[in-house]
Amino acid sequence: MNLGHPSSKLRLLAAFCLALLLANLFYHGQQPYAVNLLRPPFDKLVHVALFASIGALLWIAAGAQRVLVVLGIAVLLGVLDESIQWLSPGRSAEWLDLLADAVGACLGVLLGRQLARLLTPSMAVPMAPPLAPPIVLKSAVNTHSGPAPSGAPFPTKSADPD
Repeated sequence: MNLGHPSSKLRLLAAFCLALLLANLFYHGQQPYAVNLLRPPFDKLVHVALFASIGALLWIAAGAQRVLVVLGIAVLLGVLDESIQWLSPGRSAEWLDLLADAVGACLGVLLGRQLARLLTPSMAVPMAPPLAPPIVLKSAVNTHSGPAPSGAPFPTKSADPD
């Protein structure tokens, strides 16, 4: 799997998952049980996590390109979500929610880009060199025959028998 240039099947799967996620968000956001479902600051964490997923899926569906377009679309989806909440009875729209949506989308795209860097072979980090050089075994058998050359570190036979 290469997220640097996702296949058309992976892009289609990401678009399908994104459509399911957005349908779920907009449907369940209109239900009465969505009013005061989460209290601050936990609601901001959910916004960040949800829009990180949206940002990553959008980025993959866009072919892992056009980061600014992906971020723009994600922020527009956040604006749409907050606008729907503003029009829904019992719900309220907050600027901090929109900010959490934008931060989440940025995190999702950055996470997807980092994952792509790790998985793309051309950008892979080279393996670390071994800690010790390999051991080279040398032959213990002396293949030299005859007297040692002069100046050699080995003692030579002298003509004197003492």
